[in-house]
Amino acid sequence: MVYPKSINGVIQAIPAKSHGHRLLIAAALSGDETWVDLPRLSQDLEATIQSLEALGTQFSEENHGIRVRPIKVSQEQPVLDCGESGSTLRFLLPIAAALVREFEMKGEGRLPHRPLGELKREMLRNGCRFSSSQLPFRVRGPLEAGKFQLPGDVSSQYITGLLMALPLLRKDSALEITSPLESAGYVEMTLEVLEAFGVKVRKIKDGYKISGNQSYYSPGQVKVEGDWSNGAFFLAMGALQGDVMVEGLEKKSLQPDRRILWFLEEMGAHITLTPQGVLTQKGDLTAIHADVASCPDLMPVLSILMANARGVSEITGGKRLRLKESDRIRAMAENLNAMGVRVEETDQGLKIWGATSIRGGAVQGYNDHRIVMAMATAACNSKAPILITDHQAVDKSYPDFFTDLKSIGGEWNVI
Repeated sequence: MVYPKSINGVIQAIPAKSHGHRLLIAAALSGDETWVDLPRLSQDLEATIQSLEALGTQFSEENHGIRVRPIKVSQEQPVLDCGESGSTLRFLLPIAAALVREFEMKGEGRLPHRPLGELKREMLRNGCRFSSSQLPFRVRGPLEAGKFQLPGDVSSQYITGLLMALPLLRKDSALEITSPLESAGYVEMTLEVLEAFGVKVRKIKDGYKISGNQSYYSPGQVKVEGDWSNGAFFLAMGALQGDVMVEGLEKKSLQPDRRILWFLEEMGAHITLTPQGVLTQKGDLTAIHADVASCPDLMPVLSILMANARGVSEITGGKRLRLKESDRIRAMAENLNAMGVRVEETDQGLKIWGATSIRGGAVQGYNDHRIVMAMATAACNSKAPILITDHQAVDKSYPDFFTDLKSIGGEWNVI
């Protein structure tokens, strides 16, 4: 149960798991040790660490970070347990196929049912075989260099996995993107990490050229950026009912969810950028149209902001949201309707009639970390407490979410 409270204070942004996955994997593939400035872990990052350990990487905690000793000797047929982490699955599937001849992958929750088809198709065309159409499956390789094709409107995680794996192969490869790239920021983040570890990828008109037989070189130490995706919930709380500073957010970050600043400013929130981070203060919010094709993870928190804004707002571009940890479009529509907000569900988003405040009540967490955090955000400006199921789902990306909420004035208890 989360209670209506004015939210005021300062929190430190947690490490961005999107950046953390990439740095941990690149460090594991390097020839020398790397110290990763990563003071807090989530279930998804732990899944990547455990899967890399199965491939022969060693990790140890050191000075509020992680010392990564690169892959040396792999098990003959390693088992990679991805938990519920789509990033772990999609990044490491082609990488493992480049490193070992046979391995097994498994996952939990909705992960076995989440899309993987286009990536598997390209791996099948280039030397791999799968024991099953969905997790758990055994993969036989190795992955072979060649031509790969992916549409740009499916998960950018497919592209990242191949961009990190193909430099390890003996021969050169080409990755063609056959339609406009929606989540370009995440791919740019991957290219930035590859460059930091000495791996060269050449952009061409419709994709990328990747030279084979490359090596990853450790820069010695790297730092995981603050997380805009999860910081967005606290920035929204400031805009709704308070005065909140989130420290440690990089203003020039390539994380697509940095776009929350644009949405907040367009809606009328008061935003101040400081050397330490981002300050949001309560504003008179008005309706907007938000295309989330490049930043779909922002949809749940945007829905809460729109429910508190004057006028009729609309979210579009969210077709991939139906295939996340929950069908997030349906989840947000059902929860907002249950709290007295008029919402219409569309194929790729929501139409939301803003109210002066949300009435509160009982809602479902759908075992989805972003749905739970969105409902907790709604409570800071609701008329009555909000009872949320599956609160433990926040462990997937932000185990300390409710602790941090309490530190800036939030009130909650477990019933």
